[in-house]
Amino acid sequence: MHMLYHVPDIQAAVRELRRVVKPGGTVLASTNSVSSLAEINDLLGAALAKVVGGPLHSMHSGTFNLETGAAQLQTEFSDVSLHRFDVPLAIPTAEPVLGYLNSIRDPIERSIGESFSFDAVLDDVAAHVDEVIRAQGCFRAVSRMGVFVCR
Repeated sequence: MHMLYHVPDIQAAVRELRRVVKPGGTVLASTNSVSSLAEINDLLGAALAKVVGGPLHSMHSGTFNLETGAAQLQTEFSDVSLHRFDVPLAIPTAEPVLGYLNSIRDPIERSIGESFSFDAVLDDVAAHVDEVIRAQGCFRAVSRMGVFVCR
């Protein structure tokens, strides 16, 4: 669950899943959409662009997500179906947003490849989230995810 986007060779992992599942067995592979938490990721992108000084490349290319997963799984499984789940979130303080961003700090820093202040990015995001919470009572985002059922 939520692991295929962490492996360096997704196709090798999918082949191994096919190899180890018994005949007639089922593989469940959960993942996120590239648009999951877009409201937070948009703030992150804007803050990074300010601090780094330019547009950023997507960290989603070539990975396993709801948009790419079916094609990757269909290389080994003849029957792949997707069950989507959109979970609306009402976030009452900036802390959960900052905690989430801190949890993905390392891959963000690696993808940028140059020295910058991630703390300045977090400060910028926190200011925007706090502004929305003051105006609307909470910060809203949608977690978009799903599960591929593979046979």
